[in-house]
Amino acid sequence: ELHRFVRAAAASAVELGEAEEQGAALRKALQTERSSYEALHAEVVEFHASAKGNSALVGARTNLVQEELANMFDEQARLRDSLRRTLEDARADRLAAAEAE
Repeated sequence: ELHRFVRAAAASAVELGEAEEQGAALRKALQTERSSYEALHAEVVEFHASAKGNSALVGARTNLVQEELANMFDEQARLRDSLRRTLEDARADRLAAAEAE
């Protein structure tokens, strides 16, 4: 009876040791996974910040280009108006010269 008890106690001690080793291995694996998760999470946060910054930059560049286009269209309208007036003046001068002849 004592022999069986000692054998059972020894087996339990071995099982307990194996369970502790397995627990330690699982804790280490969990810590490794947590470190990987934290690194990936940091990358995602950085990616979102970068994307947001890029989006803001693209928006600012778009606004700048739109402003430049608006200025170009305004200048083009002024030039067309000036050309129209110059052509009208030249035509009026030709008509006046033709009438004077």
